[in-house]
Amino acid sequence: QIVIKPEDGYGERDVAMIYAFPIAVVRQQREPEVGMTIGVATDSGQHMPAVITEITDTEVKLDLNHPLAGKTLHFNIKLIEINDEPKYAHSCDSEDCGGGCSCC
Repeated sequence: QIVIKPEDGYGERDVAMIYAFPIAVVRQQREPEVGMTIGVATDSGQHMPAVITEITDTEVKLDLNHPLAGKTLHFNIKLIEINDEPKYAHSCDSEDCGGGCSCC
């Protein structure tokens, strides 16, 4: 079992990552619903997913935190094999590839 704390994973939830936008601006693209994930462009041109957390008569609140921020992650891992050589490795000049694949 592996446990990853929020600070070692996606970080803690950051209230500074919650933004309010005029509802009229959001409605130009779609009718907002709480829980809906929409794409938001930042000032630098980066696109990020945002979850609609609240809708009022005048604004829509968007949470730009990663969905796993603030969560402790639990993984159950089963080790199947340890091998010094790649099991499925082949070169591009092998019969498996033909020399022009994108895996090289």
